[in-house]
Amino acid sequence: MNRYAPTHFLNLDGLDRASFAELIALSRELRWSEFGRQALAGRTVVLLFEKPSLRTRVTFEVAVRRLRSEEHTSEL
Repeated sequence: MNRYAPTHFLNLDGLDRASFAELIALSRELRWSEFGRQALAGRTVVLLFEKPSLRTRVTFEVAVRRLRSEEHTSEL
């Protein structure tokens, strides 16, 4: 996995062990870096939920706020 190439996936089936380890290492690095804390600064995130779940909604809202972004939440 190229560290700086964007990768989109819905599951881990196509990831080999080395790529998975690199992904975990990168996520740890970003968690504590200034970039990681400001990753969504100045952006808006829209959260759409099919079923109302207070715990899920609040968890995502807190995560978005920690990344210095603004969220708009809606239930379908």
